Parts: sequence; structure tokens; C-alpha cells
Amino acid sequence: QCELTALTPPTATDNCDGAITGVTTTTLPITTTTTITWTYTDSTGNSSTQTQDVVIQDTDPPLADSASLPQLTAQCELTALTPPTATDNCDGAITGVTTTTLPITTTTTITWTYTDSTGNSSTQTQDVVIQDTDPPLADSASLPQLTAQCELTALTPPTATDNCDGAITGVTTTTLPITTTTTITWTYTDSTGNSSTQT
Repeated sequence: QCELTALTPPTATDNCDGAITGVTTTTLPITTTTTITWTYTDSTGNSSTQTQDVVIQDTDPPLADSASLPQLTAQCELTALTPPTATDNCDGAITGVTTTTLPITTTTTITWTYTDSTGNSSTQTQDVVIQDTDPPLADSASLPQLTAQCELTALTPPTATDNCDGAITGVTTTTLPITTTTTITWTYTDSTGNSSTQT
């Protein structure tokens, strides 16, 4: 797994010198699958060779550094992510990657993938909660009194600004024409149903 850090030299027997220990030019550690050539040389320079296959494998996927990832919560949208990490038995630190695109504007679950250099991978999920709890804020602190002779036949809706949706136009249930003195209630409602009113 990952690398071979030690070798046990094989031996040969020479008709004159007896036991001969093999030597190799292969350097340690061995990190890729290879074939070692061992050379046996006697005291007069006669030599023979023998090969030995070394298979380096990595069959274990990276292991996430955190057992679970924290829920991410944001108002309106999430514009940045901090990739989590994992540890691989051969490659060490692995940074998670995701296909999720930013900004994230709806509640979702992100899948992080940790992949080592030999293609072993593991995944981990992270919940993202996008919320909008603030109602729109009227653009004017107060609305002007409307005065008309006999009747009022048209209204110009006031506006508000929502922290997520931007400009919101007020709506009212008051019907036209208005023929008596009254108070109009304008309602500003954002896309998630938060609302505020103004008279």
C-alpha cells in the first residue's frame, strides 16, 4: 500500500564463494509498480541476475476529517464555500470538491467528493439552509396624505426594499374610485411571504 520502504535481498550460491547476496540499483522508497533486478556477483566478477516484481497499490479511499459537516445557514444566498478535507493513506491531505455552483439561493444539500491520485474516492454531504426572515422595509418613512375633490380615481403604489428580493411594490385591497375619506393600507410582500404594511 502506497510505498515499499524496505527490501530483503535474495541470495545465490556460487561454486567457489558460497553464499552471495543480491544487490540492486533500485532506490527506496518504491512508490510505483516496478520490477527490481537483483545482481549476484562472485569474487572473480562472474554475475547472474534475477528479477522481482513490486506492486504498489492504493485501494483505500480518503477518509473525511470530520465525521459530519456543519449546516450552513445564510440570508438570501450563500456566496462562498470553505471546502472540507479528508486524509488519504497514501496522498495525505485531500481537499473536497463539489459540482454545486455559487451563489446558492435555495435550501439544498451539497455533496463533497474526496479523490486520491489513484482514483479512489469517498463523498460527504453538507446541508445548506437559505432563509429570508426579514420583511420588506418601506422606502418612505411615511406616505403623504392624498387629497381630491369629490373622488380619487388613481393611486401610485409606494415601494419598499427587501433584503433578498430588492424592490417591492405595495398592493392594496382598496378599490377605485375612492369617494369618502379613508385610510389605505399598503402591503409589501416578498417572495418568501414576509410582509410589512404602511398606511
